[in-house]
Formats: sequence, structure tokens, C-alpha cells
Amino acid sequence: MVSDVHKGHPVRLAAGCTDGRFARYRRISAALLRRAATIRRVTAGGVPSWMDRPGRLGNVMLYDCRTVAERDWGIRAAIEGIARGDLVVLPTDTVYGIAADAFKPWAVTALLNAKGRGRHMPPPVLVGSRQTLDGLVFSLPKEARDLVEAFWPGPLTVVVEQAPTLQWDLGDTYGTIAVRMPLHPVALEVLAHTGPLAVSSANRTGLPPAVTAAEAREQLGYAVSTYLEAGPCSDPIPSSIVDCTGPEPRVLRDGAIPLEKLREVVPSIQPFVLAQPFLPGLPELPDNQE
Repeated sequence: MVSDVHKGHPVRLAAGCTDGRFARYRRISAALLRRAATIRRVTAGGVPSWMDRPGRLGNVMLYDCRTVAERDWGIRAAIEGIARGDLVVLPTDTVYGIAADAFKPWAVTALLNAKGRGRHMPPPVLVGSRQTLDGLVFSLPKEARDLVEAFWPGPLTVVVEQAPTLQWDLGDTYGTIAVRMPLHPVALEVLAHTGPLAVSSANRTGLPPAVTAAEAREQLGYAVSTYLEAGPCSDPIPSSIVDCTGPEPRVLRDGAIPLEKLREVVPSIQPFVLAQPFLPGLPELPDNQE
């Protein structure tokens, strides 16, 4: 065995290991240390300027879920990353989303920092089944249940009163929660193992939402530990958002489900009005973002 020193620590090399191999090991180790330092800075609220520049992200873990082998590895990496409190980019039936464990406050903070948002813009929550919704809400109005049964999984987000016993901190929600069940097999498989995820569109605030994981990687860089690629979004129209916390449901954002379709289920639903009253805790979402 031959020993060397790397940053003050002895490193044992197998006999016959070439200088070239050791140099490569040192480069990889240095890259991992830089990545860890970057993630710490992003979690603290600072995003390095080079993260917005292409061409330097080749070693970020991006899994092509269009192949069976990489899909299995990628989903496993995503589940393990969420359990650690890391951020993950995954496909949905609208646009790609950046996801964090909804019950880990530091992970939600990292998500908001990665996007360049504050606590006044809390992320929506994705769930993997209709039954999960019952455990997140104080009570589910009949109109909300009818909409969920008609359009979940799919591009419908419902805003309801959250259960007061929930041990999470999504931001300044004022007791409400925006919830959706996506219609995408990769997202649903991840959600089946992780439980509810805080998810927002996979882009920096002010930039276009990503329609591939590769596009998301160029914007979010090392702030995310795992990217799941499933190809371009087939129909990147944002979800329709319906507020079910008042006496009558009302559309907060027109989206993939037309008002006429919503009214086939809930005839009393009120249309979107540009100057409608502000709902505290609802993410201030541009028309093309989740």
C-alpha cells in the first residue's frame, strides 16, 4: 500500500494505483466538497451566479426515466434524497416540479431559496392518492370532494383549510393548503413512497418553467440532488386552481380544466376574476407556473 495526504488526511492507495488515477480521485473529491458547500449556501439563501450558466453541470445526477434501468435507479435516488431533506426535480402532467419533503421545514426553505421566493409564496403540495387528502385537511367540503373525485389525478389544484395538527411549515399559509394529485406515473411512484411533497414549478422565479429535467438543471443546478427526466411535457398548461374555503367555490386561476367542465361537477363555482380578493397563503403564481 502507498499512502498520500489529501487536505491533511492520509489516503491509502492500492499498490499499482497510478498517479493519474489518484489525480482523478482528488478531482472527484474536490468536486463533491464544492457541491456540498454549494448546497449549504443555497439552503442558507445564497445562490451562486454560475448556477444560471450552462455547461458546468454535467456531473449532477440526472436519470433518464424513459429507460427501465435508469428509471428504477432514479426513483430510488429521488426517494432517498427526499428522506434526507434534499430537493428533487420530477415530471408531472403539467410542467416539471421541484420537490421537497413537506414535513421537513429546512427542505421547504431550501426549495423557496432555490426558486428565489419568500415565505409569502408557499408551495403547493402534491399527494399520491385521494385518500391522503383527508389526512391533511380540517374538513373537506362536498364541492371539493366532488371536484377531486372527478378530476384527480389530473391538473386540478384545490385550496382547502389544512388540519391544525399538521406538523409542517410551508410558509405563510394562514391555515390553507393548495393540494393536487398529478397524473404522471413517475411522480405517483415517488409520492407512493415519500408521502406528501411540497412542489413548485422547476424554475427560478421570473424564468420560464422547465418542460424537461435538463432545462430545470440549467436553472437550478446543484441546489437539486436528483433530476428525473421523462422527456418534454406533452401539454405544459398549468393546473386550474379552485378555492374551496369560502361559501362558494371560486376559480383562482384558469388552467387546463375549462370552467365549463368544472361547472358540470359543481354548477355554483364562480369564475376567475382578475380583481378578486387576495387569499392569504396562496402562492402568487404567474399564469404559466405551478
